[in-house]
Amino acid sequence: MAQLWDPKAKCKQYIGCYASDEDAARAYDYAAVEMHGPECTERNLTGEVVSEPPVSLGDVRREGKTSRFIGVSWNKDNGVWLAQLWDPKTKCTRGIGSYTSEEDAPRAYDYAAVKMHGPEFTKRFPDEVISEPPVSLGDVQRERQTSDYFGVYWNEDREAWHVQLWNPHTKKPQYIGLYDSEEGAARAYDWAAVKMHGPGYTKRNFPNKVISEPPARRVR
Repeated sequence: MAQLWDPKAKCKQYIGCYASDEDAARAYDYAAVEMHGPECTERNLTGEVVSEPPVSLGDVRREGKTSRFIGVSWNKDNGVWLAQLWDPKTKCTRGIGSYTSEEDAPRAYDYAAVKMHGPEFTKRFPDEVISEPPVSLGDVQRERQTSDYFGVYWNEDREAWHVQLWNPHTKKPQYIGLYDSEEGAARAYDWAAVKMHGPGYTKRNFPNKVISEPPARRVR
C-alpha cells in the first residue's frame, strides 16, 4: 500500500495498493511530484522520472476504469465517477457526489476542498477558479423528485408521495409505497432503509429519530 502525507489537509492521502514494493514506491514518487512539484526531494527513486503511475490492484479490479485524479474513483455498479474528500475533523471520508464526467468529479473535489481547507489547498485543477461546483447526479435526481427528502417523489397521476429505495442486491429501485403526507413518505423511506441496511445507515431523512413502525400507506 502507498500513502502520502498531505500538509494542506494535515492527513495521510491514500494512493493505492500494489502487487510489488517497487510499484508502490513509484506510485508514491508520482503522487509526491504531483502534489509538491518536480523539485520534491523526498522520493524513493530519485534518478528516475515516473511519467505515469503504476497500475494499482484497485485499477485492475475496476477493469481499466480508473481515474488519474486523486479523490476520484469509478463506481462499477452504478457506472458513475465518485468524488470523495477526507475530512480531518470527523476523521472519515466525506462523499461529495457522483458524476457522469471524470473531469466534473475532480472539479467538485476542488470546490469542496477549498471550502473545507481554504484557498491554499493543492487543487486538482490549480489554474482554475471554481466558483460553483458541477451539478451531481444526486442534484439532478433531487430536482426530479420534487421533494427535499431522500427517496420521495410526487406522483401526479395518483396525487400522492411515492417512495422508493435503491436495493444494492437487485441493483434496482425498490418500491416502498404511496403516502398522503410528504413527511410520512420520508419516514417510510427511513424505516425501509434501516430494515435493508441496518441501524448504522446514515442516508436518512430523520437520522436522529427511531422509527419503530412504518407510516400507514395509502390503500386507495
